[in-house]
Formats: sequence, structure tokens, C-alpha cells
Amino acid sequence: MRHTILIASCLGILVNANAQHLRVGTSSQLDKDTWTDLSRQNVYFDGPGGQVDSMIVEEWDQQLGSWVYQIRSTFDHSAPGQYTELEELWDTELGEWALAELNTTTLDNGVATSQLLQWWDGADWQPLENVLFTYDGQGRMISRMEQGWTGSDWADRRRREYTYDSAGNRIVDRLDTLGTQWITVEVDSSTFDGDGLETERWNWWRVGGELIPQRHHVYTYNGSEELIGEVIAQPFLGGLLVPFLRFEYVPVGDGLSDQHNYFNTEFFGEPVWSYTGRLLWSEPIPTAISTSAEPALSIHPNPTNGPCVVVLPAHATQDAVLQVHDTGGRLVHAQRARAGNNIIDAALAPGSYVVSCPGLPGALRFMMQ
Repeated sequence: MRHTILIASCLGILVNANAQHLRVGTSSQLDKDTWTDLSRQNVYFDGPGGQVDSMIVEEWDQQLGSWVYQIRSTFDHSAPGQYTELEELWDTELGEWALAELNTTTLDNGVATSQLLQWWDGADWQPLENVLFTYDGQGRMISRMEQGWTGSDWADRRRREYTYDSAGNRIVDRLDTLGTQWITVEVDSSTFDGDGLETERWNWWRVGGELIPQRHHVYTYNGSEELIGEVIAQPFLGGLLVPFLRFEYVPVGDGLSDQHNYFNTEFFGEPVWSYTGRLLWSEPIPTAISTSAEPALSIHPNPTNGPCVVVLPAHATQDAVLQVHDTGGRLVHAQRARAGNNIIDAALAPGSYVVSCPGLPGALRFMMQ
């Protein structure tokens, strides 16, 4: 299933020094005309069109009435020919991040050739899984071998074989080991258009000694070759293919898309789609706000435990906007402003903030007590 990849970064917990902007995505489900937040996804980027620096996923805790940290991932692209992903889990009892897994991907001319997964035993990194990739002369993947650590060596345990027809369509066999034999347990068959975009996929599972069709995916794209739609159908009542899930995607930049989920409530006749969930991304939020330039604005009192006054110069435009960001780069307050005195009277939690005015140089840090 081609869902938007779940990537996130913690607000106020981790700000990578290279990160330039943050995108915040919130997943919600619709229940009786009421939207309920499920998880919050945020991702830091190192600049426009840049790589991901760090990610964290948070879940909404109904009892606490607040967001609870779950997983944090930090990426390092500094070493030539490889990159690493460090995964940490939030320890609720200690109130801190705990090391969990380290994934190291080796590259050859930008193409992944292996992935080594290790887990943290409390004292050192221990091998867990190794994945090997091979490609044909056209750069297409032809095999993926997954190996497990036995305690002294790597043992093959699962593999995928990729074959292609003359039109470029692909079949993927997923095989598991059964003693000394390899058994096909799942098959994916994908059809591609002339631009190399996957338009259709069939999925079969082995049941007993027979491969049974399980799901059928149809994908649609816009003129920029971005995925905008997906319909998933499943054989039902003697093989009748019935669509049951539909996803609409709206590209928002940075390789991300808003996602709208629908469920078919009518399995007989024409589908009746019910809107059930969504994933919505914020606009880019700057995280590398420079405070080194001579600011064109001033603020007092600072620190403050209530309203404060921000003074803009006489040349400030009539459509000026004051923006307040927290230490994680999240926009927490914005208001229209004008030349002269502007009162900020916002419900801000105690902590450090940055106030800026787009179009004017510099920014100011202030403390809310």
C-alpha cells in the first residue's frame, strides 16, 4: 500500500544544526462528524529540496490530553558511500530517549547495495539483520536477500526476486526458507506505463499449496508524475473484485502529500465512499532563524511574564506580520503589525521564543517566565 511515508521530528526536543525548515503532519480520523487526532508527524529538512535531518512520531494520548513521544530517528549523510539512521524510543518512566536501533546503508554511485541493522543491548550495538541488493545492467533491482544473525554468522532467511518483461512490467516473488528449500509465499505483479510509473499491482498470497489473489491496486498521477490517487480492491464472494479503500493524495512539496482516506460502505453495486481519515501537512516552518543580523525591531520587557511590546521601524510595510517561533522552530503565534508599538498578548508557556517580522532583517529572542 502506497501510503505517505510516516516521518516525524520532535517539537522543542531536537533541532538539528543543519535543519532549515520543518513540516508538521497530523493524522486524524473522522467519527460522527468529529475529527480526532491520532498521531503527529514532523520532519526537519536541511533546506529546500534537501535531505531529511531528523524525524519523530508522537501519538495523541486521550487520557493525558497531550502528545506523547514515540520514536525519534536521526540521519547522518556525512560519511562518503553510506548514510545511517539512528532510532530511539521514548522512555516514559525516565522521561528521556533510549537507544534502540542503528541502520547503516551502503551506497554505490548513490544506489543502495546493503543495509545493516543493529540493536542496542544497553552496552553495545549487536547485529540483527543484513540486507543485500543486486541490480541488472539497466539499474533495476533483481534481488533482495535478507539475512538474520545466528550469534556467530549471517544466515539467509528471506529473499525477493524481481523479473521484468519486455514492456518493463515487474513481478516480485517473496520467498521464505523452509529447511533447505525456498518456498514462494507471496507474489506482486506490477504494470508500468510508458513513463515508468506503476499504474496497477496485483498481490497473491500462498494459502496451502496455492497462490490466491488478495489485493488489487490502481494508481493515478498528475501531469508532474506525482501520485494523486489509489484504489484498493479485494476478491469477494466467489472472486468478484470489490473496491474497499480509496486514497487521494495532494502533493505539498518536500516529497510529502496530504492524504485523504475513504472506505467503501456498499459492496454490492456502485461504491459508496465514506470519508474516514486524513493526514494534513503544515506549510514549511523555518527552524534556522538567524538572530545574528542587526535586528530592525526591539522588544520590552524581556524577560516577561505577560504581554510584551515589539517596536517596528517607521519603514515597516502596512501588511507586516509578527511571527513567534518556539525553540523547535514551530510557529506558535502570528499577528498583523505596523510601524511603532505592537502588543503581543498570547498564551505562551514559559520558555524561550524568537520573534521576527518577514521582510525585516534579524530576529529577537525573548523569555516568557
